[in-house]
Amino acid sequence: MELAHCGTLLTQLRKLPGLSDPEVKFYFANLVLALEFLHTQGIVHSDVKPENLVLGADGYLMLTDFGLAQPLHGATKWTRMGTLEYMSPEIISCEPMDTETKRLAADWWAAAIVLFEMKTREHPFECDNADELIEKHTNAPLRWPPRAHISEEFEDLVSRMLHVDLDHRYGARDVRAGKGGAFINKDVRTHPYMKSINWDRIAMRVAVVSPQLFMSDGEHSLLPTVKAPRVPKSVPDLSNQAHRRPFLDPTKVPGLPVKRPSPRFEHLELTLEKEDSPRKKRRMAGQLSVCLRPSKRSKTALQGSVDGVE
Repeated sequence: MELAHCGTLLTQLRKLPGLSDPEVKFYFANLVLALEFLHTQGIVHSDVKPENLVLGADGYLMLTDFGLAQPLHGATKWTRMGTLEYMSPEIISCEPMDTETKRLAADWWAAAIVLFEMKTREHPFECDNADELIEKHTNAPLRWPPRAHISEEFEDLVSRMLHVDLDHRYGARDVRAGKGGAFINKDVRTHPYMKSINWDRIAMRVAVVSPQLFMSDGEHSLLPTVKAPRVPKSVPDLSNQAHRRPFLDPTKVPGLPVKRPSPRFEHLELTLEKEDSPRKKRRMAGQLSVCLRPSKRSKTALQGSVDGVE
């Protein structure tokens, strides 16, 4: 992925007093297109939240952090992972995640939470544990902050996307409506709240050639790109932000039989030493690293320090 050096959506929500409807629609359209692409490729993100939406230099959102991503097809077991407040009712209630519909709905439920949070800067289901979240999913109506300016169209879209019944939930009724069987969330795309979005132009992020705009001399004009509502005025200086913290020594981790970091990760350490050790010379020559195990002395010392912490 390209460098996203302008922070996360969560950072924007904390810095700004609030997002307008055009801004909310644009950012949510970015998220919808990202999920449609992932689902078409047979991938479920499983951890959609503002912290995992980063902004590029052009102001467009990008979905990142695929550490919890899972395959949509063929997996006999479904690992229940994610962030509690963004988990769908099917995941949190331990229902069998044995259908594509339930797996896809997990991402769209989290997307609806993000949509609610962008407008209100609050969570629709505040909770401390899974049991409390299940109770709110089932019995508690959506709580709309009184100070937030919520339109009827926005409220209708969020309410339909956070419908507890899977058969009536927007995002759980995806069909392969695109070319080649691509997933297109028509429920969201055609909703009145999103009717002003030009999905094709946002998806391309470049100027689109229009056949109606060809000139008489054979030249053509380009439709303007969809400009992000907030484009960074300057690019941050990253020259002094190199990561120079040393890697954790595996010998100091009790019972962790891991190999030493690759030589390319120890470049800074090697350049600061006057003379390379034979072990490092061998590894730099392409030989295999030696699996280091913690000594009994270091393991006992570390275990004692851990036991002394309450």
